[in-house]
Amino acid sequence: AALTGFSTVAAIEGAVAINTGFLNELSVQELIDCVHQNDGCTGGDFEYSFQYSVNYGLQSSSSYRFIQGPSGYCLANSSLVVSQISSFGQITMCS
Repeated sequence: AALTGFSTVAAIEGAVAINTGFLNELSVQELIDCVHQNDGCTGGDFEYSFQYSVNYGLQSSSSYRFIQGPSGYCLANSSLVVSQISSFGQITMCS
């Protein structure tokens, strides 16, 4: 989930920055701790991470800090959400 967390956060940060002109550093740790289908740092699926972001939004990296591994608990606080996406999609590559 760490890889999916970093990639998901980067994609959302970029999309929001393009849309709003403001770059906010989002919490990778929140995705590691709270997207239980991704099983901490042992792997995962981007869809689960994006869907979490749609459903709950993400806190900043300063309010939900990175600790280099799963904490074992989801400590997300909805009052501290700084970014939320409304949808996501997949792009298929042409061969």
